[in-house]
Amino acid sequence: MKQLKDIFKNPKLYIILFLLFTGVFFYLRSVNRELFCDEIIYGYKLNATKYGEYWSSPQTSLAGEIKTFEDVISSQYNHYLYGNGRSISHSIEQVFTGIIGVNAFYLFNTFLFLATIILFVRKYMLRHQYLSWLIVIVAFLYLFPYPSKLWYSINLAPNYLFPLSMALLLFYQSDMIKEKNNNVSKIVLFTAPIVGLLAGWSNEAFAVPISGAFLVYYILRFRKINHRVLLSLIPLWIGTALVSFSPGTIERFMRNGGNDEAKLLEVAIQAGENLLQLKIFWLLIIAVIIFIIYDRRSLVEAMKKNMVIVFSLIVALLFGIVANTAVHSFTAIEFFALILVCVLVAPYVVKIKYKKIIGIILT
Repeated sequence: MKQLKDIFKNPKLYIILFLLFTGVFFYLRSVNRELFCDEIIYGYKLNATKYGEYWSSPQTSLAGEIKTFEDVISSQYNHYLYGNGRSISHSIEQVFTGIIGVNAFYLFNTFLFLATIILFVRKYMLRHQYLSWLIVIVAFLYLFPYPSKLWYSINLAPNYLFPLSMALLLFYQSDMIKEKNNNVSKIVLFTAPIVGLLAGWSNEAFAVPISGAFLVYYILRFRKINHRVLLSLIPLWIGTALVSFSPGTIERFMRNGGNDEAKLLEVAIQAGENLLQLKIFWLLIIAVIIFIIYDRRSLVEAMKKNMVIVFSLIVALLFGIVANTAVHSFTAIEFFALILVCVLVAPYVVKIKYKKIIGIILT
C-alpha cells in the first residue's frame, strides 16, 4: 500500500500521463481536419513554367497525383525553380500525401511533436517538475500563431514543426559538443552534419537567423571554433544557402519587395502588424522588464549563457521585416522567444507556491 502511495506521489507518473493525454489530443485534432489549399496542391506532381503557377493556374501546372518517389523528386526540382527552396520540408509533405498516406503522417507528426516537447523541456526547463511540462505544452498548443492548424496541418507542420525540431536538436547537439569537448558520443558526432543540413535546408525563417547567430557568435569567440563545432555548422550554412538562394526563393523575395522601396515599406508595415499579433515575444518583453527591475544579474547571466538564441531572435526580427507573408511566418521569432522566457523562469518553477492549483488550471 505504501509503495502504491509512493507511485502516486512520483511526479514522473503525472508527466507521463500528461504526455500521453497530449499525444492523444494532438493526434485526434490532426485526423479530424479537412484538407485545404496547399495540402491538396502538394498531393500532385508540380509542373510549373513560371513562379507561383501552382497557386495561380493549378489546372495547367499540376500533372497528376504523386504516386512514386520519382514524382516527388521531379516535383521538388520544379518547385525549387518556381516555388521556393524548402525541398526537405515539401518532400516530406509530398511523400506522405502521395505515397505513405495522410493518416500515417498524422501519427508520425504526433511523435515528432512529443519528441520536440521532451527535448525542449530537457534542454531549457526543469524536467522533474511537472509544472515545467505544463508550461511548455500549453505554450506550444495555444500561444504560437494559428494554434488550430500550425502543428496539425500536413502542409504547415513540415514547414514549421519540422524546422523547429531540427533547430532544437541542433542547439542541443552544439551545446553538447561545446561543453563535453572530447567526451562527445559518436552518435552525436555522426548525426551532427545531418542535423545541421536538415536545420539549414528546411525553412529560411529558421535557417537564416540561426546561421547568422552562429556566425556572429564564433566571430566573437573565434578561439572556440574547432573541427567538431564545424561538423554541424558547415552543413547548416550550406543548407541555409540552398534554401535561401534557390531561384524560387529569390523570385518570391523580389515579388514581395525586392529593391522596390514602396513594396518594401508595405512589407515592413505588414511585419509590424504581424509582430503585434505575437504572444510569446511580448511575454518575453514583459519578462525582461521585470528582470531588469528585480533581478538584473540573473537576466544578464541567462542572456550570456544563451547568446546564440539571443542573436537568433535579433536576426529573425530583422529578417521578418523584409521577408514575411503572414503571422505564421514569425513562428521562429516565437520559438526563440519561448526559449528565452523558459530560461528566465525555469529557476523559479521550484519556488512557485500552489503548484498543484496552477497545474490544474493549466491542464
